[in-house]
Amino acid sequence: YQTACKHNVTGIVAELLHPFLENAEEPAVRKLQESHMATVFRSVLLEEEVKLFSARMEEEKIPYAFFKGYELRELYPVPELRTMGDVDVLVRDEDLERTAEVLCGLGYQKEEGGSAVWALKKDNFSYEVHRRLAFGSYWNDVDYEGYFAAAFDRLTTGEGSRRYFTPEDHFIFLCFHLAKHLNSTGAGIRMVMDLALF
Repeated sequence: YQTACKHNVTGIVAELLHPFLENAEEPAVRKLQESHMATVFRSVLLEEEVKLFSARMEEEKIPYAFFKGYELRELYPVPELRTMGDVDVLVRDEDLERTAEVLCGLGYQKEEGGSAVWALKKDNFSYEVHRRLAFGSYWNDVDYEGYFAAAFDRLTTGEGSRRYFTPEDHFIFLCFHLAKHLNSTGAGIRMVMDLALF
């Protein structure tokens, strides 16, 4: 249970262990079951938040693309169990402020700082609005900022304002993102699971 909490996968662990622990009375089992329900509940609430955001982006005709967790959750056998700390959205430079205004209109507040990524929060939900996928220099001499600079231009179009990463571009970004975390704050099992499912 403690390891699952550390990696933010308690809902998934509870789902997998459920057939073996149905009648168990251990406190850790109860905690896993409670976490499973809480994960699904939060996911349903988040889905409603994202629907509101998407509808407003359509009304304002602001092109945008989800990436990382919110897109990857559909790869999981039970998408509601793929947790995420925030919803990552990529927009054009010129739409960063307008996107923040959309979120502020939905009750979100912008946190201080951030030039390439703006964080906006409301209650237990948050969005990271990106105008760049990479910003600044990293652990080696590769120009990641330059490599990802035209990422928005390569997005494929869907209906309305929503755009999509090609599988290749999303996969390359996920590998970069994992490497970035491994070279700084560290990474949990969830990022590895994302890549395996992808």
